[in-house]
Amino acid sequence: MNEQSQTYAAYESVPDALLVVSRGGSIVFANQHAERLFGFEPGQLVGAEIEALIPERHRQLHAEARAEFSADPVVRPMGVGRELRALRSDGHDFPVEIGIGPIDGGECVVAVIRDITPMAKIRGHLYEIQAEADDLSQALGNIPIGFCYLDKELRYQRISKWLARINGLTVKEHLGQKIGDVIPDVANGVEQRLRHVLQTGEPIIDGLVEATTPAHPTTTRTYMHNYSPDRSANGAVVGVLCVVQDVTEARRDLERALAEINQLKDRLKAEAELLREDLNREQKFDEIVGQSGVMVATLEKVEQAAKTDATVLLLGETGTGKELLARALHSQSNRANAPLVKIDCTTLPSGLFESELFGHERGAFTGAHEMKIGRFELADGGTVFLDEIGELPLEIQAKLLRVLQEGTFQRLGAKREQKVDVRIIAATNRDLKEEMREKRFRSDLYYRLSVFPIESPPLRHRREDIPLLAAYFLSRFQATLGKKIDSITKSSLEALVAYSWPGNIRELQNVIERSAILCSGDALVVKEVLGELGVRDRQPKSSLTQDLEDIERANILSALEESDWKVKGEGNAASRLGINPGTLRSRIKKLGISRVNT
Repeated sequence: MNEQSQTYAAYESVPDALLVVSRGGSIVFANQHAERLFGFEPGQLVGAEIEALIPERHRQLHAEARAEFSADPVVRPMGVGRELRALRSDGHDFPVEIGIGPIDGGECVVAVIRDITPMAKIRGHLYEIQAEADDLSQALGNIPIGFCYLDKELRYQRISKWLARINGLTVKEHLGQKIGDVIPDVANGVEQRLRHVLQTGEPIIDGLVEATTPAHPTTTRTYMHNYSPDRSANGAVVGVLCVVQDVTEARRDLERALAEINQLKDRLKAEAELLREDLNREQKFDEIVGQSGVMVATLEKVEQAAKTDATVLLLGETGTGKELLARALHSQSNRANAPLVKIDCTTLPSGLFESELFGHERGAFTGAHEMKIGRFELADGGTVFLDEIGELPLEIQAKLLRVLQEGTFQRLGAKREQKVDVRIIAATNRDLKEEMREKRFRSDLYYRLSVFPIESPPLRHRREDIPLLAAYFLSRFQATLGKKIDSITKSSLEALVAYSWPGNIRELQNVIERSAILCSGDALVVKEVLGELGVRDRQPKSSLTQDLEDIERANILSALEESDWKVKGEGNAASRLGINPGTLRSRIKKLGISRVNT
């Protein structure tokens, strides 16, 4: 095989159509790709005139391009800046790119021909889209979307006006420039993605680019890039179509929406936690039990107050059922379908009052790793029940007063105020007027809270309700304990009615529960706290009172010793007795109990 034959054989491996044409215009050689591209049988192209493969209206352009090559015979693309067309055997013409070079010492020309029909279609669509974008730009100002077409060398071959303006150049200044020369600040990451498309032929969708551009020199904006490969007729990737969209505002809107969603999730989480706390919290009683005159009068006040949004102050000793009255006020109000959020001021950590009530932002203080919704925000539209409000620190009292007066609060670490619509019910066993005189409670807050005061009567003032309450608690505990206890002995009922009940209903509940645990028969006999009161019920009242005080003193001493004399804190005596720490201190003082005496 001679050298020319070897060369022609090598031409068969070229992935594009290839023709060797003599100076006179005759086709000397055509590879198989050329024969298929132009629609000829094997061997039919050899000897034909090159003019037969050119539409008549384009022959002048081809002739000019060949003349330019003859004057300077070096390898070059043919007809730069001109639209070249080729003609198939069936008479249909199509767009082509042609590269030419000398062969056989300049006696012949080799032409590599590529069908660019797919690229031409993309370009046509690009022109149409650009025209529509230009029309929209005139009608709507600026639309934040642009297009460009890059060749294999990542040079701009086409670019929309919007994208050109973003890059700080005119459309004409872009053409022929490499992307790295036009946008050097972001070119590195962008070029990597573009070369990936060129090498793999895989599109890249929704690639985000953060950039400061000449159009927006003082702010970093977010652009979404979509890259689609452009292929030749034989499937080779020859360029990339890029669609660029400014999504800065959309991203900000999305981030705001996500923040709101997270806030709602946090709120739902907090509500779920409160619900679990509410369900798990030991209930004093499920419904108000009582027919005494004082209790009927109290419930009438509750019914009157429930119909309004007035702030209610519940007064009374520990264990009288103030929380139950607060629940009744909420359930009968027009806020019944909204949350009732309880805040026990005696259990809040001393340094976290404000955070628990009003919430905090992330990073507001050491350990604030995430945003927290406060109880007031959680109760928006509903009711906040502030139990034992006399325990509230003075600085928090001022913030609470602001909520009552203006309906606004501010999270710890937040820069803006928030509006809140809540009804406040407060409860205390303290004498708030005495607390005001001692400068421990703000007078302006007191008068705001006591718009509608309701006294929760102590159990000793409603003795006729004691048998009903005892029977109610017994029915609950016998079901829980799996026992069948039909009644309470007469002597036990008399003892229960005669007892002074310093711990009120909570103490009565504990006595019935303990007695039910110890009971081995069908009738309940009250033991332990009250002792064998049944055998003493006919003693003179003064003697009975003294016996009760002795029993109470012994019971308090036992609880104090078991809790190492702790009145508050974990494992304290007050919780063992089922009474408030303030009440326990009062009883200790009244009974003259001290650690030294023991």
